[in-house]
Amino acid sequence: MDKWTVETVREHLAEIIRANDARYAQQFDSVTLALASLKESIGIALTAADRAVSKAENATERRFEGVNEFRKTLDDAQRTLMPRIESDVRFTALTERVDIIAKLLNEQRGQRAGMSQGWGLAVAAVGLILTVVTIVAAAIAIGAKTP
Repeated sequence: MDKWTVETVREHLAEIIRANDARYAQQFDSVTLALASLKESIGIALTAADRAVSKAENATERRFEGVNEFRKTLDDAQRTLMPRIESDVRFTALTERVDIIAKLLNEQRGQRAGMSQGWGLAVAAVGLILTVVTIVAAAIAIGAKTP
């Protein structure tokens, strides 16, 4: 093979082309397999991502349900509880009424105590009068017996 002829150059180039074709086909097959594997991996990853997103959405929905329930509880409390200003007004009114009732009770106790003392004085006066009458009657009775 010292000399190159057109035929030998053509065969040589054809052999290089065939070798390159075989190598390219092999590379294409490798790339095709890699793409198929990559496509499968991407599908698995997308499925896992979809599941993760679904779980996250469910968790978020449950959290918002809890938040909404808490808000509803706060709204109910706000509607049912009495405001501080209103409770202060009512408490002040009740305190004034209790003070009036306490004052009336004290006055009634004073009146009862006065009446009790009045009756005591009346009984004592009647007793004193009866004692004086008894003494006078006794003195008259003794004076009438003496000649």
